[in-house]
Amino acid sequence: MRPVTTNIALLSLVVSVSCSQNGSSPGETTGALSPSGATPTASTTTDVPPAAPVPPDPGTGVSPPSTPPTTPGATTEPAASASNSNADPDAGPTQPPCIPPEPVVVPCTDDLNTDEPQTPCSQWVEWGTYDESWMLERHVCDRSCGRCSEDMIVQPANTCEQTDSTGQPPTPPVMTNGPKLPPIEGGEAGFTTRYWDCCKPHCGWPGNSGRPINSCDQGNNNMGGNHDAPSACQGGPAHMCWNFVPITNGDNIAYAFAAHNNVPCGTCFQLDFTGESKNPKPETGHDLGSQSLRGKSMIVQVINTGGIEPGQFDLLVPGGGVGEFDACTNQWGGADLGEVYGGFFLACQKQHEFAYEPSRQCARDWCEQVFSDKPDLLKGCSWFVEWFALADNPTMHYKQVDCPPELTQVSGL
Repeated sequence: MRPVTTNIALLSLVVSVSCSQNGSSPGETTGALSPSGATPTASTTTDVPPAAPVPPDPGTGVSPPSTPPTTPGATTEPAASASNSNADPDAGPTQPPCIPPEPVVVPCTDDLNTDEPQTPCSQWVEWGTYDESWMLERHVCDRSCGRCSEDMIVQPANTCEQTDSTGQPPTPPVMTNGPKLPPIEGGEAGFTTRYWDCCKPHCGWPGNSGRPINSCDQGNNNMGGNHDAPSACQGGPAHMCWNFVPITNGDNIAYAFAAHNNVPCGTCFQLDFTGESKNPKPETGHDLGSQSLRGKSMIVQVINTGGIEPGQFDLLVPGGGVGEFDACTNQWGGADLGEVYGGFFLACQKQHEFAYEPSRQCARDWCEQVFSDKPDLLKGCSWFVEWFALADNPTMHYKQVDCPPELTQVSGL
């Protein structure tokens, strides 16, 4: 359990107002905050190895739903004066500046998460999710999480609309080439988050799977049948192999591995994305990345478990956040991993005040910088930026399906 501390930087983000002539406005996961932004719950993937003599594995840190904090501040740029004698007469009307609204005052309370009213504030604190954007936006457990004192907390009422460089609201990237999977019938509602902690997964232990998946050593060399080797999470040699990254079949179909609870190792599910997010942005009620996934599908195979919600699939994505357990810092040579929950992607959103395209470009660059000599991981990291469009805990409907060879040939399950 991480100690509960008042995050001054976060508080400053919450009380700031974002607006600019070009409309930068606040904007998962997850990864990575992987309950909000990811939303709803903090996810810590726990690998529990079989009874002795196999040593217990502390587990794999699954990113809690990852998402950006609520309203980071943006620098307001003055609009060009319409009376400027040097103005281009063909440039069209100028865009008026965005005027920050007055802040509002709300009570400092311990309101529960309406999606999980049975979960007390003490549990969210223990899970370490008190700094996740979905909790900030909904004011879940403000008092217990140390975000306010006494009776009141100040929150901005931001109404500035996010726009792109043309002055128009940005639109989600759309890619529609390639085959499509038939939509599932029925199914259950769920959402995805992201993580990659480099640890040996739950299904790598003989006691958890009749055909345990292989692990790799620190240099990504396959360890073959050495399935009793301790996880890198506990100082052992067994890491997640790098070929467990997402892959695609055109613009509409992708395959990946995930953490999900209460199913046998190797179970596969089809996910049909709705175009909405578990953590919609308060300014628009939507998330651009999630909108771009509308009509797309994934098939995922479960190889891990964790402290995650029903209906949550924590996708294995390099750079998606290490969560509570981190073997990546050592394996990747001390690389900057970004946010613990949310990884490179949330870190880029924070750096660029959640402006969509600048955040995507930052994530592209970060993937290239960390994984330039690790092509498998670079491919998986770039997949999240391009195919997945930096979607923040997108919602979907899911249903169990037969596992395709694209996944079984990698996992052996």
